[in-house]
Amino acid sequence: MVRASPVQGRRTRDEPARVSAGCPELDRCRLFRDWLRITPQDVALYARTKQELATQTWAHVQDYANAKQGVIAEIMARAEARTVPGEENDAKLSTAAKLI
Repeated sequence: MVRASPVQGRRTRDEPARVSAGCPELDRCRLFRDWLRITPQDVALYARTKQELATQTWAHVQDYANAKQGVIAEIMARAEARTVPGEENDAKLSTAAKLI
């Protein structure tokens, strides 16, 4: 559950998101984080995307977030399938990496 600011209806910068235990979105965030920890190819892709988007001017922060969704979806698809980009036939990760 996300606590919203009563004035604006949005979280403020200093107010962390709150989620319920077992929230699927929290599991997805953890998978994304853990995947980036073990796949330098996707770290580079994500960093490059964010750097390119940071050079643009956005009317709303959400526009920037929306612009990242394509690359996030691409990375998440690999994380969920446990495949590494750039390897022949997207070879399966090692047993240790599958534990994420």
